[in-house]
Amino acid sequence: MNNFNNDFEYGREYENKFLNFLQANNIVSKLNETEETDYYKKMFILSQYDIITNNNIKIEVKSDRRSDALGSLFVEIIKKRIRGAKEWTFKSGLSLTTSDYYAFYSPNKSEPYIIDTKILKQILKNNKYYEVTHITEKGDTIKYGGIILPVATLLRHTIAPGEFITRLKGV
Repeated sequence: MNNFNNDFEYGREYENKFLNFLQANNIVSKLNETEETDYYKKMFILSQYDIITNNNIKIEVKSDRRSDALGSLFVEIIKKRIRGAKEWTFKSGLSLTTSDYYAFYSPNKSEPYIIDTKILKQILKNNKYYEVTHITEKGDTIKYGGIILPVATLLRHTIAPGEFITRLKGV
């Protein structure tokens, strides 16, 4: 399995984990899915959010394999694809999302860090931009651009899972 499929499956595992958390708390919700067959349109639709609740609250779920070791998370905002002399830049991650909340999972933590997307954008507004490079099996270069978010900073703004459920229920 290639890196994209590994990463997709790894991310999908945490999306399902968060979906199960919502459903265990009687929040009717489902994964973002589409019947779209055009690859690029499909990726655009799927990249806007991961889960939607019955009251139209959208949630983006992220997991970072290295967050425990590094004490930080990488928040993607753009993606560049380079093939030979051609380069394409796409909005992605935080710059493309329509989600109301982000839920971040660290590998050694059972509960997610949940944060309002507007607050996350505000926190990251003045942080330093980084690029991470990946070479595909076909020889293309993919550069993921984003912000490094220290977990300590994230913790100052997170919503406890129980409080999040209360918000969703409107109690």
